[in-house]
Amino acid sequence: GTQLLNAATIDSDHDIAGDCVYQGPTQGFGGAGCNKASGKTMTVSAPPGFYINKTTPAASQVVNGPINFALTLSSVGGDVRNARWIDILPYNGDSAIRSGGAGTSYAGVLALSSLTPSAGVVVSYTKMSPAGLSPDPNHADNDATPASFWCTSLSGGSCPANLAEVTALRFEAAQLTSDTVYTVQLALQPSGNNAGDAYINTFQATGEVNNLTPTLTSPSIR
Repeated sequence: GTQLLNAATIDSDHDIAGDCVYQGPTQGFGGAGCNKASGKTMTVSAPPGFYINKTTPAASQVVNGPINFALTLSSVGGDVRNARWIDILPYNGDSAIRSGGAGTSYAGVLALSSLTPSAGVVVSYTKMSPAGLSPDPNHADNDATPASFWCTSLSGGSCPANLAEVTALRFEAAQLTSDTVYTVQLALQPSGNNAGDAYINTFQATGEVNNLTPTLTSPSIR
């Protein structure tokens, strides 16, 4: 644990005793003639934690303008091992997999245009119909031995031939180092969309931390 000093002093314009001067976070108050100060050292600790978030730099975009999302993962107080997370890209009728119940609704088409993960993050792709996919990283299709429709390259055939064909992404990292922020930047390009169209994105993650394997869901970002 970490030791913290809780220090206090009192003073008065009518007091002739010497002033107590703050000496710093480990010394508290002191100085020549100081006798009106006290301090108590406490030990504080917190168990390791695993945190995820989903953000977008702008809540609204011009019609047919690019849409950007950032996936963020971090751990505090201990490494996360065997981390895995799933992001099913926005599609019409996806409310069942979005936290809060609000789903995507848009005209035209939407295509993934770029993908930038942090170092150490391994990416898999699929072009399966998103309605048939599970966002749960512990689902049998998504676990440590994933289904064959997850591809490690954009090679065509049963795999996506390019980013525009990708419907969902699977990420893995053998270790998320404590107190380090890991990000995945996604850019999507709509075409033929209308004013008021809504694109909702969420992801789920799991990993081993503090002898637990939690499954976390990010906020739904519009």
